Amino acid sequence: MLSGFASVGLYVAAAIVLAGFGGVLYIRHKVRAFNQKMFGVKKIPLDEAFAGFREGLDDTDMSPKSVSGVTSMMLPAIMRDFPEFNYEEMKEKAKNVLLSFLQAIDERHSSVLSEGTSDLRRTLTDRIEKNSVNRQHEHYKNVKIHRMEIARYDKRAGRCTIRFQAAVQSYHYITDEEDESKIKKGSKDRFEQSKYEVDMIYIQDRDVVENSNVDGVSLTCPQCGAPITMLGARKCVYCDTPLIAFNIKAWEFSRCEQVE
Repeated sequence: MLSGFASVGLYVAAAIVLAGFGGVLYIRHKVRAFNQKMFGVKKIPLDEAFAGFREGLDDTDMSPKSVSGVTSMMLPAIMRDFPEFNYEEMKEKAKNVLLSFLQAIDERHSSVLSEGTSDLRRTLTDRIEKNSVNRQHEHYKNVKIHRMEIARYDKRAGRCTIRFQAAVQSYHYITDEEDESKIKKGSKDRFEQSKYEVDMIYIQDRDVVENSNVDGVSLTCPQCGAPITMLGARKCVYCDTPLIAFNIKAWEFSRCEQVE
């Protein structure tokens, strides 16, 4: 049996606990009532909460990837080497190559590719054949390029490369080849935001390139035989022989690759 003082202590403790709990409930009720009155805040149903979460995901799906654009820094150097270089025209060509590359994968036919070197066409063919071996169909629908910028400019003996970087949005998904309704990867209903790189190389003699296994070759001066170390050069640095008259200048696209 508990003593009188012990019993009283238990009652007091219980009263304090109940009072505290009641106070918390009372305060919580008042705060909720105040919020509802002032701001219209009410209890949010679970399905509405998940709807808001899904909207957050949709916002993320609509945010393009950032690109490493250094066009303003690289373009002056390119123009010094190639005064006739038309940036806007080349950028549009790079966009068309990228779009046709993805469309070719979707349609499973390499002939859709608008232009490109043998290496680029081989990469595309390998991709299509790999999907066929895996008995799957890779789709690119509603493709949109948000932004494309120059990300890199390399100069080497016999070869120059301009790398474009692009933020791409698309419905990218893979289905079973025999059952298109069976999605193996990706989603038909949610955009994929990705980043692609497109490489464009400078070729000084198309015939030499097409008859070789490389996309850039080191040429020599037709007069003295000295190596041509800068593709944009208009004359030989050793004997001043004009080079433009002896060589065909062309830019070719050699690479399309998703990097993120």
